[in-house]
Amino acid sequence: MSRPGALVLAALCALGCASVDDEGTWLLPEHEPPGVQTQDPVEEATLAVLGSGTLVRLGRWKGGVLNLDHVLTSVHETYPLLSAVRQELMIAEAEQFKALGAFDLRLKANGLWGATGFYENHSAQAVLEQQTGVYGLKVFGGYRLGTGNFDPTFDGKRVTNHGGEFSAGVSLPLLQDGAIDDARRDLWGSAYERQIAGNTFAMRRLRFEQEAAVAYWRWVAAGRRLEVVKGLLGLADARQEGTLARVRRGALPPIEGVDHRRLVVKRQSLVIKVRREVEKTAIALSLFLRDARGVPSRPQPASLPGDFPLPPAPNLEGLATDLLRALELRPDLQQYARLRERAELDLRYANNRLLPQLDVFVAGSQDRDRRRPSVTKGEFELTAGLEFSFPFQNRKARGQVAAARAKLDALLDKERFVRDKVEAEVRDSLSALQAAYEQASQARQVADLSAQVAEAERRRFELGASDVFRLNLREEAVAEARLGVIDALLHYWSAAATYRAAVGVARAGAVPTS
Repeated sequence: MSRPGALVLAALCALGCASVDDEGTWLLPEHEPPGVQTQDPVEEATLAVLGSGTLVRLGRWKGGVLNLDHVLTSVHETYPLLSAVRQELMIAEAEQFKALGAFDLRLKANGLWGATGFYENHSAQAVLEQQTGVYGLKVFGGYRLGTGNFDPTFDGKRVTNHGGEFSAGVSLPLLQDGAIDDARRDLWGSAYERQIAGNTFAMRRLRFEQEAAVAYWRWVAAGRRLEVVKGLLGLADARQEGTLARVRRGALPPIEGVDHRRLVVKRQSLVIKVRREVEKTAIALSLFLRDARGVPSRPQPASLPGDFPLPPAPNLEGLATDLLRALELRPDLQQYARLRERAELDLRYANNRLLPQLDVFVAGSQDRDRRRPSVTKGEFELTAGLEFSFPFQNRKARGQVAAARAKLDALLDKERFVRDKVEAEVRDSLSALQAAYEQASQARQVADLSAQVAEAERRRFELGASDVFRLNLREEAVAEARLGVIDALLHYWSAAATYRAAVGVARAGAVPTS
């Protein structure tokens, strides 16, 4: 192969360095974490403390009974605040793509026309430059043409043979900018920033799922309370006519009829109050439950499930397993790991700035068209050289190193605290879950005992051994006990959602089985 052909090939190699896909994976650090998943892995339905259950994907709600998974699906697909965080992730990905611009193949061209004067000449030049990202290596190849009359004293460099001049070369930093330079620091930093944005997305998703689950259970609890107070009013309404008949017969004093009427009005007022609570919780839930266009969908009482699911007993022996999962899954811990690696990258860059700048370059050129050689141009030319630069005090680099090291130490301290905080949150949420489970068990016993007492009092009333006042007290005690069961179940399932978020497990739509 001729020398000019070799030079052309070198220029094409420079062009080939840019023929990498837009993702730029050849330039990203090997230890770059995998991309953030926006879909839930299958194992997310499993927790050692809560047990494992089948997580059924119900998709978007289209009417009928509203399940928690319907709400969580809506959160994932149309919740505006989560969509806003997803846009921040896309911004970070765009910033990483922008950082790849430092490695774009660059074309430089210029032309000069000496149109008038003693020396009339024309010259043009085009150069392709490629930053390879391999130890700061830069390659270039170009073509230059100069024709006309040139002043040999000052413009000899501009003249070429009739066919022009091909050139190619490389530039390699031996110390500073070798292991890392501005372009690679920005690119690797943007990769970590993308991961940090992904961790932020995962954190917000956990929080929004927890808030949505709590809003759902509050709506379910309000619906159950409405059933209880309606049942209490129904008892009073059913007994109203009988009580008035006994007053007319003289079996009861007139004040008993007035008191019973007062009781009916009181219970009617309680129904109105709880019905307002159902509407309020439905409106709050509609912020998470949206249609395909993102418009809030307020669920109606007919969509309420029949009852709370039975709460499984927490497996306290599974705490150690879930603690390990929390340290592995919690996005805030993963975010601090990315922040730490980002700070380590800055420290590497700062340490590299301490080194002198020592660059070596090699360039070759060859004119074409030997039939009409220029008097100033000979055979193949090869040039090599070194460039050295170093500030004696080097205070800028030393300051960068000190700042980067302090930032890294601060992040290590914060990461250690977050690990302790994660463990504390898991333990505290498990304590709340266990307490709610025990309270639910006790509340059910109280409700059963209150129902037995009320039934006995009702029989005594039918036999004339009791009065309306005592019977009403027993019925209200039963209703209060049933409301206590509802509150305890609300606390349990809210605590279960909080525990899932504390461990870092998303998609709390499954009802686990012990």
